[in-house]
Amino acid sequence: MLKVGDFLKYLIASEVDSTYLRTFILYFQHSFQADELLGADMINHFVRQTLHYTHWQQQRSQMTAELQEWLTPLWNEELISFSPTDIQWPSEVQILEIENTAEWIEALQKHIKKIAASGATTKILQDTEGTALGFILQANGELEVHQWHRQMTIRRGLLEPLRKDLILHYTSDLELSGLHQQRWEIAPYSVASFTLQTSGLAGVVFRGHSFQLQHSFVETSALQIPSLFWALKRVEQHFVSRESDPFYQNLLDSIESAILSIRIGEATSQEKAMDAMAQAQNALESVFVGDKLLALLIRDLQHTLELHQPDVRSRREATQRVSVNRARDSFPSQDEKESAPIIHRDRQPESEL
Repeated sequence: MLKVGDFLKYLIASEVDSTYLRTFILYFQHSFQADELLGADMINHFVRQTLHYTHWQQQRSQMTAELQEWLTPLWNEELISFSPTDIQWPSEVQILEIENTAEWIEALQKHIKKIAASGATTKILQDTEGTALGFILQANGELEVHQWHRQMTIRRGLLEPLRKDLILHYTSDLELSGLHQQRWEIAPYSVASFTLQTSGLAGVVFRGHSFQLQHSFVETSALQIPSLFWALKRVEQHFVSRESDPFYQNLLDSIESAILSIRIGEATSQEKAMDAMAQAQNALESVFVGDKLLALLIRDLQHTLELHQPDVRSRREATQRVSVNRARDSFPSQDEKESAPIIHRDRQPESEL
């Protein structure tokens, strides 16, 4: 049977000048390994992901015609094992965008129960206005986190999310699994597809309806890709306790250390404080939204910075000197005391004639 790498060579050799074909090739290059067997689910994932974009929704008939043109010769030569009925042709996909949040969450509740294995624990949480997270905790402790949008479709009479490929896989130790391809939308219309290898993360970030490559990475930690790092931390806050989360604890320590550094007057205290402030504010806005302790420490750091800024300190000292001088000037000198007329409380001083 045909493998992904051979299928892409076949498409490239066709020399068809088509935006849809170029998009298809980019998606498969970013998403699958060359030695994987070509399957209907791969093509269906592509179809669903493209239909997430209005650009492709308006070209469903053309998309269907092109897909059939590519695949029909392969069926005729029996090079692929799946049949035309296994494909979700773009022109047949009905898209429903559920605006009512309660109805949307209820539909996702039914979907997650359908896909979860027996004995698994499930949970749905709304993440943003347009996205929700689905958690499936397996009996062996492994965890799947699904990312779903409001767009739904009907498949075999059942309502389900249009996009089903945005999934993070975690081990029973709640670490990213190295056995799965990870895929997550890390910003609007920007998707990271990566694997965890012994030397670090390897993958790509692609964006938009044509899946243009933003950048690729190998032997990388999530910290080196801020958009991916914050997206992962936003998910993990739901199942990693902040008391035991090294990142959260280090964040608090860095703020407290910066405050102390400013107060004792270390040479690099300002730079250290600004770095701690930037990271803490990002964390509060992107991950630990509404965290009271973090917000309190940020305010403390801001206040400490304001009090110990060189220009602020100079102005404060100058103000103090002026106040002291004014206070001193308000008291008469010894000569002034001796020459001053004596005024008794029981009589007015004689007026000058």
